[in-house]
Amino acid sequence: MKKKTQHIILTIAICVAFVFVVLGAWLIFKSGKQVMNKANVEWYDENGTEFVITTADELYGVIQLSEFYDFEGQTIKLGADIVVNEGNAKDWAKKAPSRKWFPITGFKGTFDGQGYTISGLYGKSVDTGMGLFCDTQRGAVIRDFRLLNSYFSGSSEGTGSISGYGGGTFDTIYTDAILKTSYAYAGGIIGQISASGEHKITNCWFDGDITMKSEEGIYGGGITGAISGEGGIYRKDHPCQVLILYR
Repeated sequence: MKKKTQHIILTIAICVAFVFVVLGAWLIFKSGKQVMNKANVEWYDENGTEFVITTADELYGVIQLSEFYDFEGQTIKLGADIVVNEGNAKDWAKKAPSRKWFPITGFKGTFDGQGYTISGLYGKSVDTGMGLFCDTQRGAVIRDFRLLNSYFSGSSEGTGSISGYGGGTFDTIYTDAILKTSYAYAGGIIGQISASGEHKITNCWFDGDITMKSEEGIYGGGITGAISGEGGIYRKDHPCQVLILYR
């Protein structure tokens, strides 16, 4: 009887230890994911006008801040090359890298790359614009950087290396990103120019790949997939005018 009791106690102890090991491993895994996607917003001051970011965590901070601010009248500058994920973007369709990209939304400010490079972005979405930015609005200025070794898979409103949809000014940008969509509106720079007003794309170069898979695989292009009026519909009273210059 005594041996049987000892056996039961030992079995319970082993089970409890196993539970703690599994729980500990899960917590470490979860903590690691949080660290991989952590955002640094300490550089931002809502009353400031110019900011310089130099790390991936600070770039992720722009995502978090875009939930509350549109950055109108403010300039965000790159102060160094930023690498989000290592590896080859061509492999990420089968195996995603550790750090996922959730695009910056509703941007109305200036994003000045100052000649630096962003690389290693991996983003996948089914219900919103996908790119470095989800959407850039009229008055936004995006300029002077390279976006390399990146992969974006999107659908619905638009998929582009730099912006899913919207508009603004895009100047002196090079990108070799891989773009995939199961719907329409895919463009090397911006998926769909849909904001009313005047927009400019100058000195931009797309050297990546675009794949559109579905019966709706229409409106694709090397610079932009579609140009329409306000809200994605061309209207004579709210025309969308776009100047695209090649140099």
